[in-house]
This record gives sequence, structure tokens and C-alpha cells, in this order.
Amino acid sequence: MFDHVEANDITHDKGFASRVYQVKLFASDPTTPFYTFIMKIPRCGNELKNIDELTNKMFEGQENKNLDESDSAETRMVDFHNAECDFYDYFSEVPGFPVPKVYYAQKSVLEKNQLGVIFMEDLSEISKTMGFVKSLMVDQVKLLVEHLAAFHAFQICEEKPKWEGKFNKCAFIDEKNDIGKSAIEGLKVFKDGIFAKEIVKFYTVITDPDPPKYIVRGICDNLGLPSVVCIGDMHTNNILWQVNKNGEILDKVQAIIDFQVAFQGSPAFDLARILMVCTDGEIRRELEPYIFDYYMEKITERMSKVGKEPSFTVNEFKKAYEFGKIHQALTVAILVPFFTAMGTLQDDDEAGQTKDEKSEILIHRAKLGLEDAVKALEELAPQWISR
Repeated sequence: MFDHVEANDITHDKGFASRVYQVKLFASDPTTPFYTFIMKIPRCGNELKNIDELTNKMFEGQENKNLDESDSAETRMVDFHNAECDFYDYFSEVPGFPVPKVYYAQKSVLEKNQLGVIFMEDLSEISKTMGFVKSLMVDQVKLLVEHLAAFHAFQICEEKPKWEGKFNKCAFIDEKNDIGKSAIEGLKVFKDGIFAKEIVKFYTVITDPDPPKYIVRGICDNLGLPSVVCIGDMHTNNILWQVNKNGEILDKVQAIIDFQVAFQGSPAFDLARILMVCTDGEIRRELEPYIFDYYMEKITERMSKVGKEPSFTVNEFKKAYEFGKIHQALTVAILVPFFTAMGTLQDDDEAGQTKDEKSEILIHRAKLGLEDAVKALEELAPQWISR
């Protein structure tokens, strides 16, 4: 049937909680595979120590003494993998929401020493990611909003959702959040305290579980928003854009990937992450006056096809987004130390950018994001401000 198999580790910046391999199947021609696919497996064992070491490296060697024990970390990796298996099981064929084809998915079961795995289609010949440094542009954000609106409309219109209760765990709600505490201490001194003035105001938001609980889930009841399954980690490294014959990115999404931290909660969560983390502040500020109306237009179009309409207003959705900006403050600030520790920020001759120039782009994005998150915090939840 086939002569031999090659599996190449392509993880690099494509997987934090998992290892990602491109598997090639060869037959009579030993130089050209007749078929390729992607294999994704959760990290375990000694690899979890490497994650701990990465966290320690993020802030110039500051030791993080608060990390989870390895057994707890392994349980978390299993939860991430199993959540992604569930996501593909329930949402592999949502109209207007592109995801890769999954050929086989097996959940992890620690008690049985059963290793989880996902086999999916290889899209590397026809698509690629933008990377984190390059900002999303206006038309790209609008495309992603269309896909989110389609995903939300599908869920809201389902009479008896099979996924109800399957995504109750949430990586963004942590009773201890020891990593968050260490991150704040590291960010206070990072680059001579460039983020210190803003980041200290978020100590309560990041270390007290109640603000995240409200932002991620409680806000739905408070504002009358539908609770939907969110992607959770929607960013430019997890969005595959179609490319032309020259390998240039087109304004068309081939697939959205990585659903390991999917959870049920605020419909504005993913949009807040896209705009705060993946979009330069100037472009985000250009979009904010109208992008919520655009979302409502698109979700209304989708729901009207089955004779339904949204039960919430654009202002309610926008308010949930503003709370989402508060929650994304740590994420946008931690990008530079994280990618520096990962070794992702390298000189790019093709793009004409040095790693220092890339770092400055992310720092500028973080500064504007933090400034606007502080404004939202002062206006919407001044009781959460740490003095």
C-alpha cells in the first residue's frame, strides 16, 4: 500500500499545548509523498517541564515558583486536547465557519494511559498564517467577524444543542492564577517598566477569579446575551489564509484552527481577542466605531434564514466587548516576552524586519491596548482597579 512514512515536527509556534507533525506517506517514488496529513498530539511528561522553563525565561530569568505541579499540568493538557476533539465533533460542518477536515480524533484518558491524537487534512500547500507581528487589516477583521457571526448564529438557532454542558471548563478562569501573578511581577520590570504604569491597575482583574468569571460568563446573564461556545484562542497564528500561486496571502480564510481552550461564554470574547491581540491599535480604533454594527448585520442575516433574529442589541454586545478588552490586557502585554522566550522573534530578511523592530511593533500594540483597556476599566468597573 505504501513504502514508508515520514513524520516531521512542525510545531515551532504552531502549538503550545500540543506537538504538531506533518506526516508524509510514500509509495513507489521515495522522493515524492502521495499523501500528507497533520497529526496533533498533546504534550506530556518531560515536555511539561519545558513549558515551565519557558515561563521562567519570559521575564529575564525571573523564577516562577507558583507553577502547577506537573501532574496538574498534564491533566490540563489532556483537558485541552479533549475539548478540541469535542469541538471538531460538534462544529466540523457549520455553514460559514471554515475548519480543517478531521479524519480521526481520539481523546486522552490518563487512567488508561491512552494518548490522544487528531489526524486532519494538510492545508500547507494552499494556505498559511500571517504570524503574530503583522497586524490584521480592516477587511480581514470584517471577514473574521462574518465567520464569528455565522458560528454564533448556528449555535443560537439550534433548538436542542448537543454540545450544551460540554464546554464548561474554561482556561481563562483560574481560582489560583499563580502564573498571572508571576506575569504581573515580570511585566512591571520588563523593558525598564514600559508597561508598569498600566499593568499594576489590572492586578485584581488578573489575580482575583471573580472579574474573569463575570467577563467570560456572568456578563451573559447580566446583559441578556446568549452564551455561546467561544474559540478562546483566536489569533493570527490560528487562522489559515488562502494563498495565490506565489504564496501571497489572499483576503479569504481557508480554515480556523486550534480549539483546545474552547469554552461556553460571552459572544464578544473572541472579537476582543482578535482586535486587542492581533490588530494594531490605530486600526482597532478605526474599526471600533462600526464593527459591532457589522457583526449585528451579519448575525441577523444568518438567523433570518431560519426565521429568527438576535435577542440582544448592538449596545449590549459592544459593552461585553469593552469588558473583553479589560480581560485581554495581560495577553496583549505578554506577547513580547512570550515570543522572545519562544525564539519566534527573529530577523526576517524577506520582510525587511529585524527582531528588534518586530518587538517594537508588538510593544506599541500593547501600549495602545493597555491604555484603552485602562479607560474601559475606569468607566465600567472602577472597583476592580488596583491602586
